[in-house]
Amino acid sequence: MSTLIRSRATLFAVVLMLLLLPVTSVDVGAQGPDEPQTLFHFFQTNGDHFEEILTVNGTSSASLQNVTWQVVNISLLEQSEVIVSGDFLSSVIPSGEDRWSWMLSIDVADVDCTCVVEVFLDELQEDQPASLIVYLGQDLGTHRPVLSPPEQGLHLFTTGMLHLRLDAVTPDGSLNGSMISATVCEAPSSVCLVESVPFELSATYNDYIQISMDAIELSLPDGFWRFMVEMEDRTLKPSNQVNFTIHLDRQAPSVLLSHTLSTNTQGQNETAMTDLTVPTSEEHTEIFFIAEVSDGYAGASEVLTWSKTSPSGSQSAFADASYISDSSVSLVPDEAGEWIIILLVRDSAGHLVRSTSSIMVENLEPTAVLTLDGLRVNDGDSVMLPAGDSWLMSANQSADTANDKPGLTYTWYLDNVVIQTGGSLQGEEVLRLMEQGSFNSKATQSMKLVVTDDDGASSEVTFSVTSQVDSMDGSQGLLGANSFTLALVIVLVLSLLLVVRMGTTPPKESLPKWQRKKE
Repeated sequence: MSTLIRSRATLFAVVLMLLLLPVTSVDVGAQGPDEPQTLFHFFQTNGDHFEEILTVNGTSSASLQNVTWQVVNISLLEQSEVIVSGDFLSSVIPSGEDRWSWMLSIDVADVDCTCVVEVFLDELQEDQPASLIVYLGQDLGTHRPVLSPPEQGLHLFTTGMLHLRLDAVTPDGSLNGSMISATVCEAPSSVCLVESVPFELSATYNDYIQISMDAIELSLPDGFWRFMVEMEDRTLKPSNQVNFTIHLDRQAPSVLLSHTLSTNTQGQNETAMTDLTVPTSEEHTEIFFIAEVSDGYAGASEVLTWSKTSPSGSQSAFADASYISDSSVSLVPDEAGEWIIILLVRDSAGHLVRSTSSIMVENLEPTAVLTLDGLRVNDGDSVMLPAGDSWLMSANQSADTANDKPGLTYTWYLDNVVIQTGGSLQGEEVLRLMEQGSFNSKATQSMKLVVTDDDGASSEVTFSVTSQVDSMDGSQGLLGANSFTLALVIVLVLSLLLVVRMGTTPPKESLPKWQRKKE
């Protein structure tokens, strides 16, 4: 019987035997009761040997209607070759709810290689095929050890010990006498910045290789380090190379927080510095805060969170419009007192740094501006009030910072008595109050406007007012009832009466005297 006929007969016998096996026996061997359900599972393990017929089987949670497979020769370190492929499995049998048992049998007579069986599952939309490392044929010269990469390519390492598992197979099925070698380079973007150099790793060998690292004893600075690992078995045959990256970060980032009021910077140490004067700024003046953050290595990343505490004790985050960049914000303080800017910096390793910066904000006093029908009235002026009562005194042009102006209060005084609060005063009200004897009986009276902000700072305008109506009444009523003028008028009237009387009194009559003529 020829070799081809013998191989086909063996293949048919194996297929028939697997089809006749009870379905339950396949299910029991698939997974333990506590293991999660696997989408596609091999019953065989990496490193199994096959001669002439390659037979693998397992279970799947998909119906496997669209499946392709291939056997790839990886005996050569530099290249791989597909030696056989197909578009369907040898058999797929339902074995439970959403569960199928499958089998693949391939004639590999005269094939000697270290190979990988790859099954592509289109309906499961897996990025990587299910794979199994196998040794085919009896020629051990073509067989070499194979390293499998770790499940995760990037490992964060901050403190304590880090243990990495590398699965490996050898042609003789044992790792005894095997050794690994490694090189390392700094690679923040998975690409070496400089040429890699040899690095000694501590490893133990059992059913797998375990690499152990101590954060304190590891002789590498913080950063992203890419390790390239190879293995030699006890016959000195080399394996393929696997890569993994260690993100080493044992130190918190350094933070310098500065602002445009001063060149002094405050770092992560929050201990009070009594010898430094807290910088001062005027209310509603824009201040920029800048953070300089460094973790000491290329590729480091940090998350910055800004917040502020107002003098009233209210803490809040900065609005989006306040961000100049992630590391710079602007503050326009709307309240006098001490403001505290808080910056939290968390790096990719989880280290948290809290930095603060304090500034004192001084309140700007308001400026009282008084107008009478649009004309400016200054402090100390004497004002003759217009005729009629339709004129208006207004303080609405008084000045203050934008945040304080809406809260300004206006208080009006007449002869030191409060007559009204508000931004304007009607002429009718002023005249009515001036006529009330409870304020002043004189025609000229004192008025005052006081403008106060929400911090209690104030500005005032004091002036005297005279009503035209009072002036006219005074001139018609004996010149305003002036005592001197009244006395003068009385004197003039009396003098006039005296003159008139003297001019109208007749002279006294006298009888002529006769003298006799002497004889």
